[in-house]
Amino acid sequence: MATAPVPRKIAKVTPEALARNPHLRLGDPEVRPTMDAIRERIQSDPAFGRELLRKAGIVDGNGKLTKNFGG
Repeated sequence: MATAPVPRKIAKVTPEALARNPHLRLGDPEVRPTMDAIRERIQSDPAFGRELLRKAGIVDGNGKLTKNFGG
């Protein structure tokens, strides 16, 4: 019997990094560990990736693109 993948804990940007730079961008070095963890989780858990797209409003509950994104 197969088991579901265990979700990995995704590191978050530290409050200290936000205090130093309140306008963090996705390309900033402080954000890299978080983005790498999210990228790995999406690759290992496609359901998580689909849910992320749904929560962002990119796809609907059926997995089709929303109107704002060409659907």
